[in-house]
Amino acid sequence: MQVQCHARSAGTAHACTSLVPNRARRRAHALRRTTVHHSKLFKNVSNAPIAAPDEVQISERDATYLRQAIQLSRTARERGNRPFGAVIVAPDGEVLVEAWNRNGETGDCTAHAETNAVRMASPQYPREVLAAATLYSSGEPCVMCAGAIFWSSIGRVVYGIDAVR
Repeated sequence: MQVQCHARSAGTAHACTSLVPNRARRRAHALRRTTVHHSKLFKNVSNAPIAAPDEVQISERDATYLRQAIQLSRTARERGNRPFGAVIVAPDGEVLVEAWNRNGETGDCTAHAETNAVRMASPQYPREVLAAATLYSSGEPCVMCAGAIFWSSIGRVVYGIDAVR
């Protein structure tokens, strides 16, 4: 049995010619999707190192709350968790919530500092308050936490260290 598939330009389907039953053709398509096809998608990806963004000067106010988030990350570490902390602050400087990573002590893999902060703040404060607030995090929020921050409408995020470092 022989199946020949001919790739077309990127983003379009490929054509197959075959003298074999449909089941064999489907199997060849499945193999093609998991091997050859993927290698073509990534042929232009560079292995060059990613340059870390330059450090940015922050205001004294931001530095104060960022230090608070970093202190919470120490609390997390002392309790056997990964060292991440988060603080949500209103524009007038009122600390709305403080949280740290708790997945080591709870076994909940979603108990990241930022997600915990959002979980605590969302039922307590209206969206308008959160939209004007700033979340300070000891580290760059992961994708899950970034989603929680987005859906909570928190207006601004300041973090201490990015994922590259």
